[in-house]
Amino acid sequence: MKFFKINLVLPIMAALLSGCTYDEVEDPEPLRVAFISHTYYVNRHPDMQKMIVDEINAANVKYVFSLGDIVLLNYDDLWENTLEFFSRFQSKVYFSPGNHDIFNFDVVEGLATDRHYPEWRQQYIDRIGYAHTMVIDDQADFVLVNSNDPFFKVKPFLDESLEKADPETPTLLLTHHRIWLERHQNNWVNWYWKSAKKEEFLPYISRFDQLVIGDLWGKLEHKKIEDTPVAMIGMGNNDKPAFWVLAELQKDGTFKYEEKVISLPAGHPYIHYK
Repeated sequence: MKFFKINLVLPIMAALLSGCTYDEVEDPEPLRVAFISHTYYVNRHPDMQKMIVDEINAANVKYVFSLGDIVLLNYDDLWENTLEFFSRFQSKVYFSPGNHDIFNFDVVEGLATDRHYPEWRQQYIDRIGYAHTMVIDDQADFVLVNSNDPFFKVKPFLDESLEKADPETPTLLLTHHRIWLERHQNNWVNWYWKSAKKEEFLPYISRFDQLVIGDLWGKLEHKKIEDTPVAMIGMGNNDKPAFWVLAELQKDGTFKYEEKVISLPAGHPYIHYK
């Protein structure tokens, strides 16, 4: 199996070099990560932000993956608040941007244009540090892409990441949009719609072991696309729960996903108004 390389060989070698016997060797702790998305719903509620931070910090995860829509509008004051929120996690945080994080839908919908996208994309890079990134870990590799981008911008990064990925550990593709859906517009970008066609992404989905997306409203769901397991997450509002997802790597190379709902007192004003 592909995980023997990580789960057995390296610990055995280290133990033998330190003078331990084979029987004394223990498997390393399984990789645990957190996924969150649509966190702009809790930006108005500092108490809920604290609950999420405290729970994730207590879970002792190695990474926090934010899968988009961390601000409602791409404005400086909203970014200041949300970046302060993410700075409170003890674990390293990595981001895949949602449409809210790059666009201002009032401008895009009002002018029916994509001409601001290059400027807004650069603003996002200035704030976060990248549009796409890859996290290489001994137990798994994570490829985070900006699914707002046209495919000609995404493809070189996907090719490079797949080349770097360890074939003996799982490689996960993390993104905001449901990239297998046909929500393409002829212009570069038009708010909710993505600019890459589904037939461009589909051949790549099958090259990853798992896919996690962050554009689902108020629930955690699982499905398969191109025979690749998909986890779909995203907080909602009104009658939808606020939650994050704990994912733990299993010995068969899959992740077990657990929805962690934030418990709120009766009458809590957790509701989002546009």
